[in-house]
Amino acid sequence: MFAEGLKRLLEPDYEIVAMVDDGKELVATVAEIPADLILVDISMPGLNGIEAARQIIESNRDAKIILLTMHDEVTYVTTALDAGVRGYVLKQAAPSELLAAIKEVLKGSVYVSPSLASQVLYSRRKGDSNQPPTIRLQPRQREILRLLAEGKTAKEIAAHLHLTRKTIEYHKSRIMLQLNVQTSAQLIHYAVKHGISSV
Repeated sequence: MFAEGLKRLLEPDYEIVAMVDDGKELVATVAEIPADLILVDISMPGLNGIEAARQIIESNRDAKIILLTMHDEVTYVTTALDAGVRGYVLKQAAPSELLAAIKEVLKGSVYVSPSLASQVLYSRRKGDSNQPPTIRLQPRQREILRLLAEGKTAKEIAAHLHLTRKTIEYHKSRIMLQLNVQTSAQLIHYAVKHGISSV
């Protein structure tokens, strides 16, 4: 219903080339259908919006992506910007704000909802001691972390990724070491807090 409303808002000025339901489908669709701009929600099944955006940008550095989301935590914004996202707009914003964000991003600028912009700027200026170290994780590690956060067991992840259970356990222990967490619950909390999983 939200997507249809968004479509009606944009169609007078923009051509909608595709609409998808989950993150994995988004990554696959963008690889096949070129788009000048991609609007993404963070909370998507299969692969959350930040991870989908990260994968798209890794394949195409020029991709212009705006996250349209209800998540108003600064950590989500900084993680998204570090992934290469060009816009971050809150769903509760007026339609005119989204249209303004689209124009800015298409011109090559970065847009963050005004209600978050000052917090993000302050966070960046002070060096943000809370800045998530997820950018140090390899793509395979991020994928395993996301699947763990979604409640998959090491055996299920191994089958899904065509790896051995021992390899998954090794990656999990390395991720925990890198992120300085001691329990699986902390690992899941970290993944959700930093936008790796939207569970």
